[in-house]
Amino acid sequence: MSRTPSSTVRPVQNAVWNANVLTQWRDGQGQERSPCPFLNAAANHGIINYSGREIQVDRLRHVLNAGFGLQGKILDTLMNGAQDFANKEKQRAQDSASNHFNLEQLLEHGVIEHDGSLTRERHTSADPKRALARNNAAIDGLLSHAENGYLTYSSVAYWRSAVRHKEEKDGLQPPTSIPWKSKLTAAGETVLLLEVIGRNGKLAVADAECFLKQERFPDGFTPVKPGELGTTYLGWQILKTVVREEYVHRFGKQKTD
Repeated sequence: MSRTPSSTVRPVQNAVWNANVLTQWRDGQGQERSPCPFLNAAANHGIINYSGREIQVDRLRHVLNAGFGLQGKILDTLMNGAQDFANKEKQRAQDSASNHFNLEQLLEHGVIEHDGSLTRERHTSADPKRALARNNAAIDGLLSHAENGYLTYSSVAYWRSAVRHKEEKDGLQPPTSIPWKSKLTAAGETVLLLEVIGRNGKLAVADAECFLKQERFPDGFTPVKPGELGTTYLGWQILKTVVREEYVHRFGKQKTD
């Protein structure tokens, strides 16, 4: 069975991650969860609140930075989104001292949740929450595009294109819409999937199935060390992914780098 390269390197231990984290997974059934597999997995492992509620913004920043090696502009962009949700929750609860959010807030359309999802049904006027639950058939479709046992940037681009073409013809309201902000968000998800959960632009099918279907960090997973993934590198990969996914969607074939 193919394994992601992260499964074969020396284990990392830091302020967030240690050898026990993988054994602390619990299914999130009945708990508050989001359309984001990473945050759901973090909750299922107890890295953030298992309940999915009152996720402290400062704790999430610490988890992403010290635990998973994200930094610079990439980290700031992710945390700006978390802070926006926390500000909305602060206003809703009329509690100026709080600085937390709940995972289900990420269901707000066009922020984190977006059309053309790799793993969720799309939001509709009649049923906005249909974008919350995992769509295992969609995940199977994504995995079917794997190359030599691995998800790659190309395989993700082909599956996202298939999803977008299907949504554009499904007749549901509102019509599918993927503005450039959503394309950047989607590309960022692809890069984090293949560089943070995977390594070097690929993720083994078995590990992807574990992460996306069970929302569990794969056996043998070890996080990226802080500084190992540079902000410039990740930003460049995101821009290349936007171009690649748009090219495949428009022309039905891979653009040569």
